[in-house]
Amino acid sequence: EITPHMLGIVQAIANKLRWTGFMAIECKSNKDGLFFMDMKSYPGDTIALSFFSGVDFPKLLIDGLENKLSTGFAFPTRSVYLRKLRIDVAWLFRQLLKGSEIKLILPWVGSFWRLLTGRECLDIERLDDPLPAIRQFDSLMDSFRAKLGLRLFSVFCSEATAQPEIKSITTKSSLLVVCKGNINRSIVAEHLLKAHGFCCVRSAGLLGMSGRRPSRHAEIFLTERLGIDASVLRSRSVTRALREMTSEIDMVLCFERSQVAELVLRFPNLKGKVFLFSKLSGKANGSHDIGDPHNAKPEVYLACFRKIESIVDHIVSVVADYSLPT
Repeated sequence: EITPHMLGIVQAIANKLRWTGFMAIECKSNKDGLFFMDMKSYPGDTIALSFFSGVDFPKLLIDGLENKLSTGFAFPTRSVYLRKLRIDVAWLFRQLLKGSEIKLILPWVGSFWRLLTGRECLDIERLDDPLPAIRQFDSLMDSFRAKLGLRLFSVFCSEATAQPEIKSITTKSSLLVVCKGNINRSIVAEHLLKAHGFCCVRSAGLLGMSGRRPSRHAEIFLTERLGIDASVLRSRSVTRALREMTSEIDMVLCFERSQVAELVLRFPNLKGKVFLFSKLSGKANGSHDIGDPHNAKPEVYLACFRKIESIVDHIVSVVADYSLPT
């Protein structure tokens, strides 16, 4: 529920701005309580929820026209919820694709009790005409089909199971290390390799964006391990990295089978050069994905970086012309 303290903050902001007329306050709820987000001068996509919660917009309009509106805030007559189906289903698909435990999904299933008890409504304007609501899933389904196709392709992609010849790598080999966003795994691997004298290493991300700063955990790890100022590093996309690399690439290293498959599909000229990073671990079972720690707990980040570091150490130990950088 909205607390007097929160109401006082909103009232102070409104007074400071000399706010007049309509105001919609948006808050976000989580296990720690209700948090104020923003103020709008229009109902926006919350108008359906406002109607459902008991806000009488026709009366407000008439009172406004008749100059009968009083100053202050008018609150809904009950606390209700609006379920945005597209966001809900997108979240569920992500959990299923990540293989999340059932205990993470059960609370979502249990949340439907509000719908059954009349405390929640769906973001559907008309139940007798559900087509607009269904069509909002088009982009989601297109994305899901593309990812599913990529997963299936990665199962049969020979590159995903190919064994790179580690002894063919030298400190002068042109290497490209690729992960999803180039802010965690690949950027850590790049600079660990550079610290061991590999002079032609770049990293990149499959996401089509550049210029992002490494994650806080990656910065801390690189600073502690290598003593470098990792805050000045910035991400780059694979397309940009390939354009900037002047020498021919000898090997591309990825952290997941799906990334290997995506690279082979997007860049056919790399076929035969793309391998799983874990294949270089020197272990008999070294053919596993090194998952993305993004948004995980700090210990998950650290475990991921240490795993990458151990593989780099193995690469260094078998590279024929390895020598300490001067």
